[in-house]
Amino acid sequence: MFSLHVKVHNTKFRILTNSQYVYRILKMELYAIEDSMNVEKEIEIKYIPAELLYEKYIDGGVIHTYHEPIFIDEKGKATMIISSLTDIYSIRAFITREMLGYLYSLGNYLALHSSVIVDENNRGVLFSGEKNAGKSSMSFLGILYANFKLVSDDITILYLENNSIIAEGIFKGINADEKTINILKTGISNTVKLQTIKERYIVRDMFYQKKAYVRLVYFPSVTRNEKSVCYRKATKKTFSDKFRENLIYSFFGKKFEIDSYFLQDFMDMMFIEA
Repeated sequence: MFSLHVKVHNTKFRILTNSQYVYRILKMELYAIEDSMNVEKEIEIKYIPAELLYEKYIDGGVIHTYHEPIFIDEKGKATMIISSLTDIYSIRAFITREMLGYLYSLGNYLALHSSVIVDENNRGVLFSGEKNAGKSSMSFLGILYANFKLVSDDITILYLENNSIIAEGIFKGINADEKTINILKTGISNTVKLQTIKERYIVRDMFYQKKAYVRLVYFPSVTRNEKSVCYRKATKKTFSDKFRENLIYSFFGKKFEIDSYFLQDFMDMMFIEA
């Protein structure tokens, strides 16, 4: 059994898998720590070959069969059983779901559809929006042209600490399609090496930072001709509306509850910071 230990704010998770292939992928993507003490939740990815997982048997004239992925929830541990190693997206989604679910149960955490990059002074820039709004593209541009580091792509965990908003990521990958890469690749220098797994690019540790203070917030939207990204100045109301729209209330089949008072306090502070 292979294991990785991951820390999000003050919470430690243990990721387990019996697959060396899954372990290698997750080791590239996750910011693992050495300290394995006081783990609060275990998340397991168990691979069982299809010929075993889908074994059918007859019982009283009824044919029984298994369907995957199979999810098993135990106290302090969540397991995903798979028969294929090709769907890495679902594995990342399951890990994200379980981490977010546990953090939400603690309170005082939010998850936002957003990407975050950070400059050398630890000032984070957050880009939030729906799919294809331009979040990942803006992250790529910051890394390639402005010496920013990646904090998160697509999903960001937010919390308050010392009267500041902290953004923290889980994975070190950036989602990008071939069209986007063809537009941006002319700016990739020899010093910026990105390892690709299909349409996902893994940022090396020297271009990655686990968390940052949020100092600027943008809600990008791609224009109809898909040749530019627009920004609109938001009032406090429109800011709150957009923030609510991009909050993660459910993920990969699991629903999360958000404390309304904490959410309002957070939005008020976010608007001031923005």
